[in-house]
Amino acid sequence: MQEVYPGNPGQVLFDRQFDLGLPVKAFAGILDRLRAAPDQLENLVAGLAQETVTVRSEGAWSVQENVGHLIDLEPLWDGRLDDFVANRRELRAADLENRRTHMAEHDDHHSVTIADLVRRLSL
Repeated sequence: MQEVYPGNPGQVLFDRQFDLGLPVKAFAGILDRLRAAPDQLENLVAGLAQETVTVRSEGAWSVQENVGHLIDLEPLWDGRLDDFVANRRELRAADLENRRTHMAEHDDHHSVTIADLVRRLSL
């Protein structure tokens, strides 16, 4: 099954093109945006009922599953940073079937809130 990019329905995620020619001076701004993302996410979902953040629409992951997926990917990103530092020719492979996220069943953990998940991203 191909993962579809949520911002553009019908566009397969791996068909997206990314501008990799950013100047080095852009790094600080990108890093600032990444650091601010957990707080922004928490603000976006503040006050939403658990039933709202765990609902799926048209087979797509719920809000809570998407946040859980970001946490599930943290070891991959950490490992890829290690790959860069070690000057490896290839970065470690991702699990394109997202088994970890599917197995985690993030929506079944009703005692876990989006805020709890976001705090894990902030560590």
